[in-house]
Amino acid sequence: MQLLQVKKIRKNVLLRILFSLLLIISIERFIIIVTSFHRNYLPSSWTMYSSLEIFPSNFILDLIAKIIYFLVFVGIFTLAELNVKKLINIKTTANNG
Repeated sequence: MQLLQVKKIRKNVLLRILFSLLLIISIERFIIIVTSFHRNYLPSSWTMYSSLEIFPSNFILDLIAKIIYFLVFVGIFTLAELNVKKLINIKTTANNG
């Protein structure tokens, strides 16, 4: 970056963060504008998207993924609950003993 050649910008962390955020925002805006130019937004070309028409296995894979996410969430929740109970038991035994 050419801005880092300026000593004031190179030494000041806040200015570097500010310029990096401006760079990210400008790149995002460029990507949004360019992708909106090449898409067709006319109401005559609107259709309902259905993944079942393309790949019927997507429905089964989607159900399996949701079940796995649910089981992982439940597992993490129960592990956290067991750890909290264990910590409470350690504290009460330390206070009583």
